[in-house]
Amino acid sequence: SDAPLMALLEAGDGMSSAETKIVKNIEAVAARTEPLIERVIALATNGDREAARALLLAEAAPAFVDWLAAINAYIDYEENLNAVLTIETRAVATGFVRVMLIASGVALLIAVGGAIWISRSVGRLAPVTNAMLRLADGDVETPTPAPVGQDEVANIARALQVFQENARAVAAMTTEREGQAQRNADAVKAEMARLADALEAQVRETLVAARGQG
Repeated sequence: SDAPLMALLEAGDGMSSAETKIVKNIEAVAARTEPLIERVIALATNGDREAARALLLAEAAPAFVDWLAAINAYIDYEENLNAVLTIETRAVATGFVRVMLIASGVALLIAVGGAIWISRSVGRLAPVTNAMLRLADGDVETPTPAPVGQDEVANIARALQVFQENARAVAAMTTEREGQAQRNADAVKAEMARLADALEAQVRETLVAARGQG
């Protein structure tokens, strides 16, 4: 069991100073115990079982106890370390859950706020759209919604008012031009009638004078 354990410990990367100290202690106890084991085996193999038993009880057994204690110290250290890591991991997980809940709450508030804003914007945009359609049909006197705030809907309402004022000015100029044209036409018509009447009167005078001479 010692060989796989030591191979595992030696393969470990990033061991702390405490772990290194415990591993060194295990290696020291193992180095002190292994010769005793070999001596016990050699005595038993040579038939001196009493000497082997005495050495086992007097020196090898306490060495085994120290060896086991050194290994248990490493196990206890790792268990304590795992317990601390478990607590830290749970704390991080709990913090992550809390952050996710907060983020979800903020996202929900943003979504609800956006929905409310869109709903209000659509409600305010409908009168502006209706006024724009009536204005496009030539109704320059249609009432336009008053701009409220500084958002996009308010900017559209302001632009619509400017467009309406320009449309009214164009309509007024068109009406004035049409009136002037009509007045000019009436004046020309009156002048032509006057000239026709004058010509007719002159022709009659000429005829009358010709008859008188005849």
